[in-house]
Amino acid sequence: MKIKLKSVRIYGSKDYYGSEPRTTAEDQPILLDNYPKKGYRVELWLGDISKDILKAYRVKRGIGRMMIERLAGLKVKDQNEINKLIESYMKEQGSEFKVEKWNWYISLIIEQIVEIDDKFINDNKYLWLESKKLIDLEKAFYESTQIYHDRLATFVLCFIEPAFFSEICLEGVFFDAEGKISFGFPKFTASAEVHVSKNMDSLRLIEFEEGLKAFSKVSDGSHKFIDKARHWYLSSLRESDPWKRFIFNFYALEILVHKLSSKYYNSVCHSFKLKSVKKSKEDKTTKVISELVPKKERLDLVSKFAIMALRLSPNTAWNDLESFKTIKKARDNLSHGNIRNAEELPNQILFSLLKKYFDISVKG
Repeated sequence: MKIKLKSVRIYGSKDYYGSEPRTTAEDQPILLDNYPKKGYRVELWLGDISKDILKAYRVKRGIGRMMIERLAGLKVKDQNEINKLIESYMKEQGSEFKVEKWNWYISLIIEQIVEIDDKFINDNKYLWLESKKLIDLEKAFYESTQIYHDRLATFVLCFIEPAFFSEICLEGVFFDAEGKISFGFPKFTASAEVHVSKNMDSLRLIEFEEGLKAFSKVSDGSHKFIDKARHWYLSSLRESDPWKRFIFNFYALEILVHKLSSKYYNSVCHSFKLKSVKKSKEDKTTKVISELVPKKERLDLVSKFAIMALRLSPNTAWNDLESFKTIKKARDNLSHGNIRNAEELPNQILFSLLKKYFDISVKG
């Protein structure tokens, strides 16, 4: 039997685009076929949540409540009675997802259709997949899709403000099949309280969709290049503590600097030329210049940042380098115990610089 696995990550925000909460950018999701791999598909919802996911969530809550009651000693006669219990719990107040709790959503859904031996399928109305198989599938699919959720999220971050990524309000794997009721096991976090309205036009939807298609065609190796930095970048967006936020963002920027300076070292160094040198002397001059530039393995962090900045944003490289020096000095002072007040941390400068170079890297 073919079943559809849906790995879901939904960001909820008190901020919103449009004239009122949960105004959708489009009536239908943006679809991306054959990403992250052939046979997979991505649904991207901006503004609201898929009704199918909301229904599956409610079933999940009913199943969960039934399991808790049975663990507490509730006796049931047969599967029919279990189904009735699940249905009664689904009708209770609180079983539905509180959509109004957040004003705007970014829903990332990665789907894969897999073939399952019929021996793992039962006649249960709601929990129709054998328990051990369900747990194995859920764990494997959840773990394998997290990096792709991170990649999608960092792409969307190029177009949507970071405040919209501060909370993951629903996360998990859902199961669906023809003629069966969808169910799943999402995970939840808390939410923020302040909200701001944004103009829907600022979403740049056409550019977003074109960029998303180009993003899906980038080789897996190119994505892997900065995957470690993505983890800290996205973690910082959900972190309210200014000390942790500074450390997370510095980790992300430092990884980016190491990776990209190594990638662009040769092209940047080879771009140095003396106009007065005759062509016949060019090779020797290049060798002389190479002696002035430290070997790749001897570059310090500031020099590595300079390499990255000269390659990716030459017009602002000097200003960006000065900002990076400020950030690194703060990191060094923090490491030596010389900063005790969080207000001394240049968090805004750090995040602006990180976002700028991350966006450039993600867009390619």
